[in-house]
Amino acid sequence: MKRFLICLFSFLFIGCSIAGGAVLLSNSSYSDEYRGGDSSNSENDVTKNAPTNDDLWTDSGNYSTNSRFGGGSGTSTNPYKISTPQHLARLAYIVNSSFNNTSYQSAYYIQTANIDLSAHYWEPIGTDRYLGTNANGSFRGHYDGGGYTISGVYTVAGENYQGLFGYVRGASQGSGVSNVTIIESNIQGNNYIGGILGYYYIGSSFEITNCSFSGSVLGNSNVGGILGDGGPEISDCSFSGSVTGNNRVGGIIGDGSSSNVIRCNNSGSISGDYVVGGITGNGGEIVDCYNIGSVTSLSTCGGISGEYGDIFDSWNSGKILGGDWVGGIIGNSSSNTITNCYNIGDIELVQVDTSGYVGGILGQGEANIGSCYNTGNIIGNVGAAIYIGGIAGNSEGLIINCYNTGEISSIENNSYCGGILGGGGSVITNCYNIGTIGSGMSYYGGAGGIVGELTTKMFGVMNCFNLGAVNARTTAGLGGLLGDYRLQQKWSIVIGVEIVP
Repeated sequence: MKRFLICLFSFLFIGCSIAGGAVLLSNSSYSDEYRGGDSSNSENDVTKNAPTNDDLWTDSGNYSTNSRFGGGSGTSTNPYKISTPQHLARLAYIVNSSFNNTSYQSAYYIQTANIDLSAHYWEPIGTDRYLGTNANGSFRGHYDGGGYTISGVYTVAGENYQGLFGYVRGASQGSGVSNVTIIESNIQGNNYIGGILGYYYIGSSFEITNCSFSGSVLGNSNVGGILGDGGPEISDCSFSGSVTGNNRVGGIIGDGSSSNVIRCNNSGSISGDYVVGGITGNGGEIVDCYNIGSVTSLSTCGGISGEYGDIFDSWNSGKILGGDWVGGIIGNSSSNTITNCYNIGDIELVQVDTSGYVGGILGQGEANIGSCYNTGNIIGNVGAAIYIGGIAGNSEGLIINCYNTGEISSIENNSYCGGILGGGGSVITNCYNIGTIGSGMSYYGGAGGIVGELTTKMFGVMNCFNLGAVNARTTAGLGGLLGDYRLQQKWSIVIGVEIVP
């Protein structure tokens, strides 16, 4: 489902500025390190109190011993029926303990009633424990939630592979999880933590579709509201509540570098230290998704993806607060494509180690960006060299048919602010800005209606215009189209209309 921008540009080197025609575009968590006994959750927490029973649902006496569950035979036409907590606990027990038992691990299941798991701690369905070559307790079947709810899911802190499902593998008959709704729950652990699924290993197929999670998800690395880590296709899923982690944290997927994410959304607060996104922390192909929740990170974050991934037809309205590389859609890109996306949320760069990059669509990196726009206000609220752009903070690639209306401001005296591009060597065509550029800048830097500073030799601006005020107090570079471009004048070509109030 890859889509690409196909454009052909031929640049020699012309040290000139040519006026031409302009084109107007249409366009909390519970965090005890042991099981049991804490009922002190904040009233603002979306979860219930943790179980008072210091045991697991898979402990003896807590799960059903009926081999047929609530009925059925485990086939696609007559799935096993799950209607009680004990039935669901039996599924976890038998999958996790019967190594390579394909009769249950690869069977079909359907939920036929609401289930409350709050009496005991939950041991996820599927484990990475091995008994011989390729014989493990992973789940490989299909679970259909039937549109019913599962509430009170509480996992044990410190463990890996946590979620309703822990560790799964794909299977030839089309394994997956569908129509599961989890509410009032707290999933916590160490690495590979997800509201629905902790970790997807490998297999011919596995899909997560029409699932939702409401509650809190807490972990260290690879932490997601739906999936912690892996590459299945995820479609029509949603998250609300909070996701908190350290590295690779996302509202839908923590690390989904090989996944497809389609028609998913997040309304929860997503926070972490590194690589944090409203939909994915890291990567994947993302289509028709949106984020309305807040995204907070010390370094590298985006409203849709923290870093990497091809993104289409997606948008963000949540506030983004981050450090180093921050974007309304994606924080850090590597030869990715971003088309038909927009950001309307405010963005604030609050921490920079050396240099910071923040943009309404992209923070920094090589990317082709087409038919995107930003209306959110962007501020560089740090004391370090920063690049701020209405579309991209710093980029080398193509920016086409894009515009910005948001205000771009900075408190730093070494800032480069541009209505489209803060700094870099992008080819920019058919773009415009009407937002105010450079507010608050002081002595040194550059501000331009289209570009703040050129940082590489190859560069082009064609059929672009600026209507926004460029009013930075700077002695280095100030221009209606281009700010500080003195070092690369001989290598740039500018074809556009410069209009400054």
